[in-house]
Amino acid sequence: MRNTGYWSNSAELLSDTALKALPELKYDIDGDLGRDMAMYRPVNVSNVRGSSREYGAEKALDGDPDTYWATDDGMTAATFEIDTEGPVDISAVEICEAAGFEGRVREYKVEGQIDSDWKLLSQGKAIGARKVDRFPNETVWKVRFTIIQATDSPAIMKFGMYMR
Repeated sequence: MRNTGYWSNSAELLSDTALKALPELKYDIDGDLGRDMAMYRPVNVSNVRGSSREYGAEKALDGDPDTYWATDDGMTAATFEIDTEGPVDISAVEICEAAGFEGRVREYKVEGQIDSDWKLLSQGKAIGARKVDRFPNETVWKVRFTIIQATDSPAIMKFGMYMR
């Protein structure tokens, strides 16, 4: 590239020497499950409460117990889909309803996109404060969490993916 008049960027080329590097992202490490591989991943959902960033899907992936993804009032079904940005091996998911909203989810399923097809990884009838579903190791490209039935608008504080 230097032969054509270009060169790569380096710290010396920055005009503002007071500019500091971004801090490292913190990742949740569960003593039993390991590192949460869902944190900070791109996510799409079927609904967000009031179309507000305050309740956006990324809140279920940020590791903050005080934030959560929520749907509009009256929503009793919803979809939450994580793009793993390449193949990721997983064997467990952790789902936590937000404090004060526990018990709203009555039926759900978790699917993984494997070789362009969706495969059921786990399913259940209730989540509550914390639910861990384990399944055989799968290499997924996306993970879809579907709330099939809820008593009222669901609020999910955490959705984590793990390999154990």
